[in-house]
Amino acid sequence: MRRILFITLTILWMAVVFIFSAQPADESTDTSHAVGRFVGRMIIADFEQWEPERQEDFASQIDFYVRKTSHAMEYALLCILFLLTFHSFGVQAGRSFGLALLCTIGYAVTDEVHQLFVPGRSGRIWDVLIDGTGAAVGGCIVWIFLSMRQKRRI
Repeated sequence: MRRILFITLTILWMAVVFIFSAQPADESTDTSHAVGRFVGRMIIADFEQWEPERQEDFASQIDFYVRKTSHAMEYALLCILFLLTFHSFGVQAGRSFGLALLCTIGYAVTDEVHQLFVPGRSGRIWDVLIDGTGAAVGGCIVWIFLSMRQKRRI
């Protein structure tokens, strides 16, 4: 049952990543600015009292960080899901991590190629590096957890 759950979650998350990547540039910018305004509301006490133009300027200023953090986080989760899928089939934690990282980076490459065909978007090797870094961090955390759990059983 866990195998089916992890396979399903992995495929669903890959679809979510694909859908976000399929957004034309204007839609993608609107999405990341909405996140930027949310961040503003969370960290700035009087953000709601700011003029709309000032709020939008804030969202624009942090847009780069919102986008790159989103890249890293979505691929961290994808790597974790791949790792848990492989591990659910009895693959050792270390090998699961390696396979998951490889699959995740492979998907990141195909995602960037996909973006070459989306209006206003581009494929960037820099984004693959950010995706891979997020994947490595997320996967490493779960790999450590699984390794510690496995050692306790011995």
